[in-house]
Amino acid sequence: MCYGTFMGWPGTTLPILEAEDSPLPLTADEGSWLASINSLTMLVAIFATGYAVDVVGRKKVLLFGAGPLFIWWVMVAFANSYGMLLAARAIGSFGGGPIIMALPVFLCEIADTDVRGTLIVIHYFLMQCGYLLVYSIGPYLSVTTVALICASIPIIFVLTFIWMPESPYFFLKQHKEAEAVKCLERLKGQLTRDELKSELESMYQAIREKQQSKGKLKDVILVPVHRRTLLLAVGFILFQMSSGSIALATYTTYIFEKSGSELDSNISSIILTAVTLGASVMSSLVVERFDRRPLCMASFSVCAICLAAEGAYFYVDDIYGDVPTAFDWVPLAGMIGFSISASVGLAPVLSLVMGELFHVSVKGVASAVGTTVIALYGFFLKKMFQVVSDGLGAYYSFWGFTVMCVGAVVYVYALMPETRNKTFAQINEEMVSHVGGAASSTPEELSKERPI
Repeated sequence: MCYGTFMGWPGTTLPILEAEDSPLPLTADEGSWLASINSLTMLVAIFATGYAVDVVGRKKVLLFGAGPLFIWWVMVAFANSYGMLLAARAIGSFGGGPIIMALPVFLCEIADTDVRGTLIVIHYFLMQCGYLLVYSIGPYLSVTTVALICASIPIIFVLTFIWMPESPYFFLKQHKEAEAVKCLERLKGQLTRDELKSELESMYQAIREKQQSKGKLKDVILVPVHRRTLLLAVGFILFQMSSGSIALATYTTYIFEKSGSELDSNISSIILTAVTLGASVMSSLVVERFDRRPLCMASFSVCAICLAAEGAYFYVDDIYGDVPTAFDWVPLAGMIGFSISASVGLAPVLSLVMGELFHVSVKGVASAVGTTVIALYGFFLKKMFQVVSDGLGAYYSFWGFTVMCVGAVVYVYALMPETRNKTFAQINEEMVSHVGGAASSTPEELSKERPI
């Protein structure tokens, strides 16, 4: 939720700051830099987090992540220049590393396989709560007041999360079995002696396998199965982001203002965010009941239809100068349809693909590569959406996203493997059979592998 408020801020505040009566006047170009700079600066936090989770622990890294987000809001509250806002945005992005890197690791290590997907969905749901809060208060309160309200959320997080147990995997890696047992009992309830022994043995086995076959970047590039898996994952990331979700979420109010619809742009943004929040709840009921591939293809297909309709509306508005009021509902309805589809299918499946597709020996390296692609491509999309929409017309952006969604359906159908209800070992064995290469572990070792 801390990160959701941070990410949602540009969508509702940039139109205020770019308006004629702005309390801190910004140009459209300056606004696009504020909306996108965090994707670049966040890379530093991502790689630092990847190292710190195994040194200081998952819990401490997550608690640390609240600091930059708190500083961001304080700086926004007292900002008196564009430079100060830009610096604040860069600092706040350092809280994104723990959210993106440490939190999925923490969730996967404390969760049983049958609820792993649901926990990822809850994470996404709470992020949407942050968006909804900012969109609900941003247009009606001063920038300073909104910042001070949102600054309380990192404080609440620290005061509540500090009581959570650490991941038992971390304590076992630190040779602190007694502490790991305490964490297991807090997470899973009172265990019998045999249950406790079984849990510890599976964790020790997973840790040993990871340490014995700790992958490096060259392994991801040179080993055929790892290289293919990485290429598949990166391709899926690019298609998923090219659906337009990250750009549309950043410029929600801007899009409704540009549409020319008589519906209030701020009210439309609030309705859209509330619907997205409900859709993220729906996704918790869907993600573990349907296979990943058909869910993705259906989601991309619906997104393509909604984006094509949005593009048509903006085309008529830009070329012919006006759209009949009878069609004022199209921008909001199209965005709602897109948001529901993306929230139910694309958003949770992206996190699951990053967590499930890679073999344990290269999961850390491959995830770092994938996250780098997300950050760099996210920066490009957020920056170029404003440039293309202002320079050529918003319909170019929407129709471009439509084409990518159609391509994504073909990509998922032809290339992506199914991962639902499969262990990491089964997924890796399928990848090996497709490529004809070999992974870092033997088939006998893979058969014993447990999800981490």
